[in-house]
Amino acid sequence: MAIYVVYDRTTGKIIHTHAQPDDLPLSQERILALVDRGLSKAKLGTLVVNPSEIKPESLYRVDPKTKELQATDEKGAAGFGFGGATNVSNGWPTSGFKISYSSGRGSKTGEG
Repeated sequence: MAIYVVYDRTTGKIIHTHAQPDDLPLSQERILALVDRGLSKAKLGTLVVNPSEIKPESLYRVDPKTKELQATDEKGAAGFGFGGATNVSNGWPTSGFKISYSSGRGSKTGEG
């Protein structure tokens, strides 16, 4: 899995994130097409990040000079949320499943 990050090239503020399976890579043009915020596409940059580099409890920005993701405590910085359903027994559960979610604001786990 790869995490695609769209950021403002001037400020480093993260505008959008998108998770995508490794076997279905996206071009920079396709990632930018996912973002429609009235921003000039020329002012946006993209970065591909390995999810193992992200700490769910941290907030991030992109350093405009190095074009690298960096942890920060700046107001308005972005967190990353990860979630998923866990397969139990021999198929997708019809009952008895667990969903986990974590972000820059904490973690939650629920069962159904």
